[in-house]
Amino acid sequence: MVATVSPSSNCYSETVNTLRFGQRAKLIIARPVIDEDPKERTIRELREEIRRLRLLLEGGGVQSYSALSP
Repeated sequence: MVATVSPSSNCYSETVNTLRFGQRAKLIIARPVIDEDPKERTIRELREEIRRLRLLLEGGGVQSYSALSP
């Protein structure tokens, strides 16, 4: 942000207001948010789950079906 002020005494009030606004504007924290299509988000989440489950199977984190049967 750029705040333009004047050294002229005729613009004192406007300059003070501009500087106050600049002080308040410095406190604003912008947090970027990814605008994602709901379908694309679902696809991404499902792909992540597939990847996680494949890693779990490859690592032997899940017992085989035959080991679970009586």
